[in-house]
Amino acid sequence: MKMILICLVCNVFITTAYAEQRTLELFEIGKKSEKPVFMQKTQYEKEPGGITKSMSTMFDAQGNIVMTEQARFKDDQLIEQTVENKQLGENYQLKVENQHLSFQTTVKKPDGKTEVKTDSDDIKPDQVFLSGPTAEPFLRAHWDDLYSKDLSLHVRFGILERGETVGFKFSRHKIIQENGKEIMVVRMRPTSPFLALLVDPSDLYFDVATQRLVHYRGRTPLVWNKNGKQKPFDSEIEYHY
Repeated sequence: MKMILICLVCNVFITTAYAEQRTLELFEIGKKSEKPVFMQKTQYEKEPGGITKSMSTMFDAQGNIVMTEQARFKDDQLIEQTVENKQLGENYQLKVENQHLSFQTTVKKPDGKTEVKTDSDDIKPDQVFLSGPTAEPFLRAHWDDLYSKDLSLHVRFGILERGETVGFKFSRHKIIQENGKEIMVVRMRPTSPFLALLVDPSDLYFDVATQRLVHYRGRTPLVWNKNGKQKPFDSEIEYHY
């Protein structure tokens, strides 16, 4: 449970858009002085009607593509999102229409066959729905609630791999000075007390002057071989615009 939830939620901060393009360096926690374990490049295109299209590709240290993601969204409202996880041999798709969520998971089996699973969910009128690409636009739209008013923001996150939504909340964790810049650290954790015991929080570091995400610390959707075992990749991520 811990690995699944954190892996999915972290995609939020790897895939969201702020500029026309940006590069991410993913380091092992506490080892930013070493070479990054993974890299990501994301490009954005503007479509008619104020729609943004994001296209992300993640690479390992050898330059092999390990994951791709495409999404279309307007402001903080997701339209559709697709993820190809080459590490696990799985593809995920989410479409949103009139607060109705349609999930699809395609799994490639060792024998070459594919298994397709579909799920659906509905968002209540009083709920806020987010997925990876819409988290940053949402946080910027509620910047004053976090920075000035120190309020908690409750949302439902689309968990593509599980075909469902899970409750999370964002809150201002602290304000720090880093390299001469004022940084607001936003903490994200499950709203369920039970899940909060199982899932470590994730921290997002925002430059207050630009409202840009500049650093992330927590679980990612990637796996890696550590001491001969395949494990979820916890990372410190640096964002370059």
